[in-house]
Amino acid sequence: MVVRTLAVFLCATVLLASTRQLVATEIDKKLFGELTAALERHRELPDAWVHLKVTKSTQFSEHYVRKTYPAAFLEKLKKKGQNPADKVIERFEIIVGDHERIARLRPSKRKGEDGNLEVASLNQDYAFALIQSGQKANLVELFPDRNAFSNSEMAQFALRETINMVSAHSGGFMDYKLSLLDWMNDPNRSFEPISLSRVELDGRSLVKLNFNITYDFGGNPRISQLWNCYTMHDPELDWAITEFRNDKLDSESGKLGYIQLNRYKHHTLQNGAVIVASMVSEVRLGDEPEGSVSWINHTFDIHDQSVDASRFQLSYYGLPEPKLKSDYRWWFIGLLGACLMLVAYRVKKKASDS
Repeated sequence: MVVRTLAVFLCATVLLASTRQLVATEIDKKLFGELTAALERHRELPDAWVHLKVTKSTQFSEHYVRKTYPAAFLEKLKKKGQNPADKVIERFEIIVGDHERIARLRPSKRKGEDGNLEVASLNQDYAFALIQSGQKANLVELFPDRNAFSNSEMAQFALRETINMVSAHSGGFMDYKLSLLDWMNDPNRSFEPISLSRVELDGRSLVKLNFNITYDFGGNPRISQLWNCYTMHDPELDWAITEFRNDKLDSESGKLGYIQLNRYKHHTLQNGAVIVASMVSEVRLGDEPEGSVSWINHTFDIHDQSVDASRFQLSYYGLPEPKLKSDYRWWFIGLLGACLMLVAYRVKKKASDS
């Protein structure tokens, strides 16, 4: 009797444990589904008009500079009285109209162009880059076809980088050209989710995603990398990323290459959309002392207000509007539709006459 009772108890315990595991798995799947849905929903900037004045502060540690810059290059800079470890402050502006209108403006860094403004902008029809000197604007690049623009270097600067810097769902990974969704779908990166769980932090209920990335550089195992990462998401802010950490390991030696830790604060616009308000990124090399880190700090002065759509046109800068190619497909479709309607009318009339 005792043996039978014990056996029943053990079976019930195993069954209960299995049920709990099943429920936990379903909860994880549900969480992951909510997370990926939010990432898909916010692939682009929020549909809102906003003017951002950005201050970017950069400070590299001496150790980081010595390890990442060639000695000959550092010697040349030293002779010019320059040091890459000096603190650098940059200021630029981002103007967002909606998904199709973005402008980025920054003081020109080109030699002999002090005081000039570099503008990269796109609208629903075309994209362009220009340099404005006083009241005069000189066109640098024009893309009458938005598809051609999306594959250009300027797109990385003006569009992709801006989206991944401002979007609360990308995290501004690495050099702001990649989002979490990019990492999940990139064929050159093997994305492996490890765990997804709810965590309490500073009185907030967050969701933490642990994952690994195996980065294959052209199939060369000597330079392949393993990244151990996590992201923290706030469901109350529409799953915005609040923290991201990446520990990059050498795939052969297993040694730590560097640690990157990004922390984000957010701003909710008048229409309820969430954007990044500030980001601090700290980087420490694997062999670097604990107290020695390099950092990049972005802070946004946010003006949540309407922006005139003409701001994204060449005519705003006193330049003529481009002559865009007509899309003859729509003319053909319209003509074909008219012909079909005419044939249907004739058939119907002939049938009624007979």
